[in-house]
Amino acid sequence: MNYASRTYSHLILSIRIIVVAISLTCAASHKCRCLPSDSCWPDPDEWDTLNQTKNRNFLELRPVGSVCHGAECDEAECELVRNLTHNPLWRISQPADYQWTNWESRGLG
Repeated sequence: MNYASRTYSHLILSIRIIVVAISLTCAASHKCRCLPSDSCWPDPDEWDTLNQTKNRNFLELRPVGSVCHGAECDEAECELVRNLTHNPLWRISQPADYQWTNWESRGLG
């Protein structure tokens, strides 16, 4: 078995383990999704540890509008978001944009 095949097999196994863990969690809690504003979301240290196990391939999703509010406020970035927010090609290029309806207004204002 070559390196690519082993890597692919490990990825498939990891995905299966995650799916089983989520299924068991969902069955126990009746909640099948953990969002950044939820208490079940990993804290920064847990996130970093998890991300290290996957060669830092996870993205920490943030609402595109987070640059317009609170500690993340950046006027130049916010203006860019305001100008591009109705551009569907730009919106689909944003990894976090379609996590749930009204993602931008949830928990970060």
